[in-house]
Amino acid sequence: MFVATAVVLIGIIGCAPGEREVSGTPTFVGSNECRTCHAREYQGWLETLHSQGIQDPEANPKAVMGDFDVESDVRTFSLNDVAYIFGVQWKQRYLTETTDSAEQGDFLILPAQYNLATNQWKPYEAEAWQTRPFTQKCSGCHATGVTNDRLLGVEMNVGCEACHGPGSNHVEGEGRERPRSIVNPAKLPSDIGAMVCGRCHSRGSDRESNLPFAVNYIPGEYLFNTFTLLETTDTEHFFPDGLSKAHHLHYIDWRQSAHALHGVTCMSCHTVHSTGVNNKLQTKLPGSTLCRSCHEMNQPTRIHAIHSFGSCIECHMVRTAKSAVEGDIHIHTFKTVSPAETVADPNVRNSCSCHPASAQEMQAIYEQTVGAAGSSATRELTPPQTGGS
Repeated sequence: MFVATAVVLIGIIGCAPGEREVSGTPTFVGSNECRTCHAREYQGWLETLHSQGIQDPEANPKAVMGDFDVESDVRTFSLNDVAYIFGVQWKQRYLTETTDSAEQGDFLILPAQYNLATNQWKPYEAEAWQTRPFTQKCSGCHATGVTNDRLLGVEMNVGCEACHGPGSNHVEGEGRERPRSIVNPAKLPSDIGAMVCGRCHSRGSDRESNLPFAVNYIPGEYLFNTFTLLETTDTEHFFPDGLSKAHHLHYIDWRQSAHALHGVTCMSCHTVHSTGVNNKLQTKLPGSTLCRSCHEMNQPTRIHAIHSFGSCIECHMVRTAKSAVEGDIHIHTFKTVSPAETVADPNVRNSCSCHPASAQEMQAIYEQTVGAAGSSATRELTPPQTGGS
């Protein structure tokens, strides 16, 4: 991991020093302003993907994960063409600055991405890449301080103010007014707090500009005043039964879940700037341990009793969605998906897909197991296949 050398890209087109309002409507000031008073939180944030998504390859060569030494018919550009790398988890894309884009203060996304799970170059919008500027497709969720007048924001990456709102009044405030002048998502009502994450961990369109992100949303506000979520009937991004088939849909998944009904939000499971969390997804506890911190099971019954080799996540957060390769994203409805629900489309994963049997065969076992009275701990199942995504 290269967190120690992660670069905070502030001031790419940001405010000049001192160019901010001290009172009245707050303005964005950048994450570096937060470091003086909130050093621990700032350092924890540096270790997260939020701070690392976009980096300067000259300042941090280790951030470049794509193999630029291998010959590729897919990749038509070299590392010299890359202004910024874009992505560090599932795939990596590359931003370039052309003469035209530079005049507009913008970047273009080059027409190939590097998939990290397979170490392969794959085409990305190869036919249309020159008509897809960063500010029209990505900046609202990969830059901080984006407004209609400044679509590249004041800071690349998901900075402090992306979640806490513009901080000039907080920085300049004194006494009791200081904490009141910034948004703390953890203290918001659960549905409003979840919107802070949902504005980017979802898909939809800005009501005013029709851009694919919420342009003028401020944390603490009601998201849907300015943003319209994608419907689950959208066949490009959802399967017919409403299961996600693409990334950036966690919030839409979550809204369908029992967790949402009972106030269990993103922040119940994830932390965004605590130190010592040893996983890139920033869950507060690892794997099923996190689930069991709320869902206590002293005596596993029925289907749980035969899955000593399984996990809560693999059955209740099925890998139906794709970021770089099929099935690399867990859905967040937290519902089991029975084999019967995917018989019509064998390409859709279900909660039993880890077993080598067909969906029809697994459905018969599923019905016998789940519907059986009492414990089914003595029933034998073929252990799941390993090595798949």
